[in-house]
Amino acid sequence: MSQKSSLLSQSLSKKVLAAVSTVFLLLFIGQYSLARYIISRSYSSLEQEQILTNAERLQQTVNKEVEEIEGLTKDWGWWIDSYEYAQSRDVAYEEARACHQLSQMTQAAI
Repeated sequence: MSQKSSLLSQSLSKKVLAAVSTVFLLLFIGQYSLARYIISRSYSSLEQEQILTNAERLQQTVNKEVEEIEGLTKDWGWWIDSYEYAQSRDVAYEEARACHQLSQMTQAAI
């Protein structure tokens, strides 16, 4: 009978060990899944914030570039008119510049 009780004891120990191992494995899987869900959700919200920040910076950069290009095109436009005047001595240019300067002086005086 001692052999039988020894076998029964070993069998019971194996069953308890299997049950405890299964419980720990299930707890580990549950904890891992929960942590992964929470972390991925947090990273998702952080990524959304970064996307919005980068989009705003991109918009500001584009606006700044557009302003610089506008300034350059206006500058070149005025120089082209002046260059053409230097070539042709067109009276219409002198009248347009005189009117423009007069309106600037009037606005400055007001």
